[in-house]
Amino acid sequence: PFEAILCDDAANGSTFNDGISTFNLTLSNELITLDVSNAVFYYTSVANQDANNPIADPTAYQNVDVTGASVNPQDIYVSVFTAAGCELRTTITLRVLPTPTPTTPTPLEICDGDGGIDDIDFRDGISQFDLESKNDEIIGGEPNVVIAYYD
Repeated sequence: PFEAILCDDAANGSTFNDGISTFNLTLSNELITLDVSNAVFYYTSVANQDANNPIADPTAYQNVDVTGASVNPQDIYVSVFTAAGCELRTTITLRVLPTPTPTTPTPLEICDGDGGIDDIDFRDGISQFDLESKNDEIIGGEPNVVIAYYD
């Protein structure tokens, strides 16, 4: 068994935090079989696998049921066929992770000259800020979120 994990996205008609993402299942082909001459097919159920009714476009598959609702996690059934017609079956579990929902923090303000030992010129418009002091405000209690700052 394999697992494919994506963050929730707003692609192909879905919205952020709806538990739906668009998977390119064929990216797993090399993990499933080392022989590129083998044919790999993906199915939404064992019944579809038994009936040889594969997913029409495995390069843009969304984890939804027939009503369009999210199925998260979702098992996808895989058949690998050799040139001689031998079949091997396995599964891939699709998992969509929630997208963080950061809060815009209140402005970080500091008086000129309050930026530390090296900041001796009180009218140069330069001070040092502790950006990480806003982490809790930005995260708002959301678990498993890491913040990175860029200029």
